Amino acid sequence: MNREELAWAGGFFCGEGSTTYSLQYGFYPRISVAQSFGTEELERFKAAVGVGNVTGPSKSPKGEMNVYQYHANGYEKTQAVVAMLWRWLSTTKREQATKVLLRARGE
Repeated sequence: MNREELAWAGGFFCGEGSTTYSLQYGFYPRISVAQSFGTEELERFKAAVGVGNVTGPSKSPKGEMNVYQYHANGYEKTQAVVAMLWRWLSTTKREQATKVLLRARGE
């Protein structure tokens, strides 16, 4: 893994990404980053962390623009991405990820 690309990915994630969870198939954590102007940065992020998928375009909730999304689903992938980016994440993003991962473990 390229340290400079991980540093870039950490900054990109702090500005554009989130650690959340989905209840669609039971509680599981996920990392996601959305963009409306194409997939270049999302593909770069995926290459930096080595896991996940880039999808889209799909219409935004109000239907006014196309949205592309990077996502990594499940505890292991979410934890892996968070661990790779940890040193470059803001306090807010660290707290968000910690809460989601602890909840996924039942804590």
